[in-house]
Amino acid sequence: MAERHGGLRSAAGGKVLARVRHPRIRPAGRLRARVSEHPGIWVAVAAVLVVIGVLASVFGAGAVAHDDAARQRLDFHLASNDVAATLRLAIQHEEDLTYSASAFITGDPRTSAAGFDRWAQAVQAMQRYPELQTFGLVTLVSRTHLAAFERYMAAHPIRPLGATAAPQAEHFALFPAGNRPYYCLAVAGLARSLANFVPTGTDYCDLAPTLITARDSGFTGYAPFPDGGTTDVGIETPVYAAERPPTTPAARDRAFVGWVGEVIAPQVLTAQALAGHPHISVDMSYDAGGSHVSFVSRRAPAHAQTVTIPLRVGAADGLANQEGWTVQTFAAPVAAGIADNTNALTLLVGGSLLSIMLGALVFLLATGRTRALGVVSEKTRELSHQALHDALTGLPNRTLVLDRAEQMLARAGREPREKPFRQSFAVAQTAQRV
Repeated sequence: MAERHGGLRSAAGGKVLARVRHPRIRPAGRLRARVSEHPGIWVAVAAVLVVIGVLASVFGAGAVAHDDAARQRLDFHLASNDVAATLRLAIQHEEDLTYSASAFITGDPRTSAAGFDRWAQAVQAMQRYPELQTFGLVTLVSRTHLAAFERYMAAHPIRPLGATAAPQAEHFALFPAGNRPYYCLAVAGLARSLANFVPTGTDYCDLAPTLITARDSGFTGYAPFPDGGTTDVGIETPVYAAERPPTTPAARDRAFVGWVGEVIAPQVLTAQALAGHPHISVDMSYDAGGSHVSFVSRRAPAHAQTVTIPLRVGAADGLANQEGWTVQTFAAPVAAGIADNTNALTLLVGGSLLSIMLGALVFLLATGRTRALGVVSEKTRELSHQALHDALTGLPNRTLVLDRAEQMLARAGREPREKPFRQSFAVAQTAQRV
């Protein structure tokens, strides 16, 4: 007779052929089993995890891009301040040389070219100031005193390479030629090389009209000075026969001695300031009264970020707030987008891929029980079919027939109105044929 739990016994030994037991399932287990039987729920859960992970990656990448952009802006501002501080020190260094020369000339207004050269060599002007191209004393000569000045220069020629060097052989000639009320001519000076030497008859007032403005105002003037294919900066500082510049224009005119003139190469200053800042360009300009000069180091990139810093060098001399040296720095624009930031893009792609992998892993683990039960059920059906059917013909075998016969006899015992003997006879005949 069949077991209570649906097992089958063989006709010979009564051995149980197959038994399927259904374990008792607790409420929590029923819930997990019920959920595992619906993979659509786990698909939704995995999709939610992926969406949350991708959104978190997007927000994280945006935060990284924003932080990197803020750090780049801060680095640029710090670098700009460093460049401006270096240029401020360089300009102050130039002013120190000018003040020393002014003090020397004030103490000896009739100094000769040789005396000026000896002083310049004593203070090592050319060695201590690598940006200095020419350096000298320029005086104002009226048209009536031009012939006397020519004779004086013939007796005291300028030695551009130093007091011990041979004088430059040249014929005095005004440049540009022409009759003018006055001329601004050099009476002493040094040059870094003969290529930088300016002929003695050069009228600096024609090259730099700011000289007269500087004399009348008492302030240092700046002007562009062409030098071959480049443009240098000319610096003109008025010198008076007094410890301090006179307070009125008339007094300044009476006490005026001349100008301490310098020609500097601005690219040397900017190269020193930009050392260690290869991605920054500089626009350095000077505006005060009639003086305006500007020069640029490196080309600024398109849509560049910029910082403008007033150097305030010379503010103690009475310059207004809007006057003086100004430094404007430029750098490449900051990439604030995720696609333009390598770190942010890496976080976005990596976080998205990790979220997708996590969602797939959750789905696979959650639906694994359903797949395992399906495989077990399929294998159980195959084994049951193999146990109850002939492997060659696929027809029911003796075990199945006897099991069905036992079931019929058992049902006949429960239902007396049936004719169990006729049924048993038919079953027996069928079993014998099989």
